[in-house]
Amino acid sequence: MEALHGLSRRELDVARLLARGLSTEEIARRLWISRHTAKDHIKSVYTKLDVTSRHELTAKLFFEHHVPSFDDGSVREFTPKHTTS
Repeated sequence: MEALHGLSRRELDVARLLARGLSTEEIARRLWISRHTAKDHIKSVYTKLDVTSRHELTAKLFFEHHVPSFDDGSVREFTPKHTTS
């Protein structure tokens, strides 16, 4: 992932873990930081990405970084077969 919305390296790590559904305590443990520091990083990520929740963060990352790759023609629309009576 390239520099995302001006996130620092640590904020990027936190954003990835948030998007994977980890709790604040799990993020702190995984990154060897205090729960308080993890909360500070989470607030900073939310501010820089202009979101207010983990769900909103995950949706924003998905729609900005995955959905555009679907436009390359690799995803086909479903068209049901017509049945004759």
